[in-house]
Amino acid sequence: MGQRKRRNFEAWQSKNGNSNRHIALYFDMYESMAFKELSANEVMLYLRMLSKFTPIYSNNIQISTTSNNISIPKAEYIKMMSQRTFMQSIDHLIELGFVKLVKSQFAEKKCNIYGFNDMWQNYGTDKFYIKDEWKRPKFNRGKMLE
Repeated sequence: MGQRKRRNFEAWQSKNGNSNRHIALYFDMYESMAFKELSANEVMLYLRMLSKFTPIYSNNIQISTTSNNISIPKAEYIKMMSQRTFMQSIDHLIELGFVKLVKSQFAEKKCNIYGFNDMWQNYGTDKFYIKDEWKRPKFNRGKMLE
């Protein structure tokens, strides 16, 4: 009698189950005060950012990740939402401690680089803080505001 191949997915989660890629969203994050503050657009943007996360392995040992090298080009986010909604959504994700700005490349007319942040875990407590360097610089007509 042959053994059944172990399924690592539910039928409603994957078309054929051949993909090893998935997005992990843990219940402690999903049920957190910070997550409950997110709009539908912000959740969609965060999930898109999570889909870009990749662990890097050598000899079956994780040696690094892309957790601080996440970018979303305009051509990509414009399919999901307007530019204004994207800017508001990314700023709110930063304000709630889910992501942080790693490198601003607005002046070079390139995509900003974002990273994941775990400060959302402290949202609503006295341990919660958002550093100024994690925020996007504010620009008006190509000039940086103070």
